[in-house]
Amino acid sequence: MKRAFFYWTPVLLYMLSVFLVSVSPNPPKLPEIWQMDKMAHFGAYAVMGLLWARALYSKPGLAGESKVLRRIVLPVVVTALFGAFIEVCQMYVPGRSAEALDALANGLGGFSGVVV
Repeated sequence: MKRAFFYWTPVLLYMLSVFLVSVSPNPPKLPEIWQMDKMAHFGAYAVMGLLWARALYSKPGLAGESKVLRRIVLPVVVTALFGAFIEVCQMYVPGRSAEALDALANGLGGFSGVVV
């Protein structure tokens, strides 16, 4: 139980934090640097991908289970879907908007975090 808490609590708290910041009507202001918004998305979701990979890597293996599926594909898919979900949620938040390039940056960041 302690082991599960140690690996799963960080990813769940991080996802909650990203969600709360992402759906706040007054987002934090980023420096006026070219594509800083996309870099922030990429970095935030790279951390999330890393945390997902860490949590899933800690889980004991199941008979016949693909290690590639659990250690790479699943964390990337979960992170990318969460990023897309956040973008859809932002369509309904005053002062926010959904952008396909943000969703792409989220997915690419998640992938990079997993393969690190």
